[in-house]
Amino acid sequence: METMKTSHGTKGRQDAYLAELKEQGLELIVFLINGTKLIGILQDFDQFVILLKSPETQLIYKHAISTISVKS
Repeated sequence: METMKTSHGTKGRQDAYLAELKEQGLELIVFLINGTKLIGILQDFDQFVILLKSPETQLIYKHAISTISVKS
């Protein structure tokens, strides 16, 4: 995966990966560090949080996330 360039400089791998997942609109599995499993579609993200739609929108702090993967 390549690093993305923006007007603010170079984005990290995390932002590039999340931007790709958002663009694809695929259903994701998000595991939190407490073991909770969430399933939904990535609506948006910023430096601190992601918005996951499933069917209502949930705001999830990135520091609470263990793993994100595409649901197969």
